[in-house]
Amino acid sequence: SAGLTIKSADSGNQTIALGASSDEDYGIIQGFYNSGSPFIRTSISGTEVTRVTSSGLDVTGTVTFDGGTTSANLNFGDNDKAVFGAGSDLQIYHDSSDSYIQDLGTGNLYLTTDGSTMNLQAGSDNMIKIYKDAQVEIFYDASVKLATTSSGVTVTGALSITADGSNAATFTESGAGTLEITTSDDFRIDAAGDITLDADGGDVRFKDNATTIGTISYTSSNLEIASNVSDKDIKLIGNDGGSTITALTLDMSDAGKASFNNGI
Repeated sequence: SAGLTIKSADSGNQTIALGASSDEDYGIIQGFYNSGSPFIRTSISGTEVTRVTSSGLDVTGTVTFDGGTTSANLNFGDNDKAVFGAGSDLQIYHDSSDSYIQDLGTGNLYLTTDGSTMNLQAGSDNMIKIYKDAQVEIFYDASVKLATTSSGVTVTGALSITADGSNAATFTESGAGTLEITTSDDFRIDAAGDITLDADGGDVRFKDNATTIGTISYTSSNLEIASNVSDKDIKLIGNDGGSTITALTLDMSDAGKASFNNGI
């Protein structure tokens, strides 16, 4: 068949070189057959640039592509970065402990999809799930705990609010739609306008350690104030010139007998 074949006459370690010097280290293209480990290399001024072996191609220096397609992996060592942008604007790498996607250039970092969902996962467990034109879900141990809705947010479980990392106020649903607010200290409502208590059941209850001690009720179009503990009085207390006085006592152990502090 037509063609050109170049062979080395040496039956042992064989070298074929094409270059401008008799010194094989300065060969431009060299082929080696060293004890069964053949390779081909290219060099410039004695510096190896490429080496082709049975396992692949090694390149010393920077490789510039006009485009390319790979059918296998591109492997980066620890702290070796995939760098994008004329100013090294986007960098992706692993530092032997953690993995990083760093946006170091101008502008914003966008993660986009033509699909309907974006997932942030740990293994197969969802951590954050984002739906197109719909909710965002935040997970704890694969269970949704916070989700946005068209009208606000939905919290599954208790909601704790704290300013110092402790002494949290906790919002919990107990029973069918019953909201409980618990604190380890005082609970204060401070409104720049009015405070409205709107109970469609007609009762506003006051409790101490789960025991109902008083009730304000709307019954048969009447406003009723009740002391709910047996034989405990209702007292009207005021401040008279800096002194605390009991203006009126309704004695519940005596059928509600009224006693005024000073006249009627």
